[in-house]
Amino acid sequence: MKVFRVHFDGDDLGDTATAALLAADAWWEGTEGGPSAPCHHRALVEAETEAEATEAVKAAVEPHGEYTNFIASPVTDANGEVRRGPFYRRWREIDWQATPERARLSELERGVLFALAEWGIPTADVVADSDVPTTDRGRVEVTLESLRSRKLVFSTVEYIGHPVNRPGRWWAITDEGWDLLGMVKSPRYR
Repeated sequence: MKVFRVHFDGDDLGDTATAALLAADAWWEGTEGGPSAPCHHRALVEAETEAEATEAVKAAVEPHGEYTNFIASPVTDANGEVRRGPFYRRWREIDWQATPERARLSELERGVLFALAEWGIPTADVVADSDVPTTDRGRVEVTLESLRSRKLVFSTVEYIGHPVNRPGRWWAITDEGWDLLGMVKSPRYR
């Protein structure tokens, strides 16, 4: 089975539509748009073809609102290959022993990656994240550099608005890092 991202427009997805997606083994990935315009939704689903992926999502949500413009496209991995399922939908689902490289991640490395899972953040925010098992900035920086040398994270220098507006290092998970975790990177991930 391949992993597809299905885009569609329409009403806000309520709890029943989201539950229907889950029941169809699809995963609501996100929504853009607002109350005065149609919402633009994304869902991930495993299927053999784009048509099958589109039909699975459409069948799940249509009884729960007005939805149109269903378009599926295959999700690719860091090498540009079509991603094959299964994939983890939530952090707590990850089987840390499933691959040798994933099993070698230390508790600190896992905590740092979890801190970066929603979006890229500056070093100080990684250190302060409650899921990172240490507040020792030096250890966190060494861990970030180790993850970067293994191509699991990358960094940029950007302005940080706290505590003063000055340049600082921001960190985010690479495509290779997402592949190692067995998760699908959202197109909204920074």
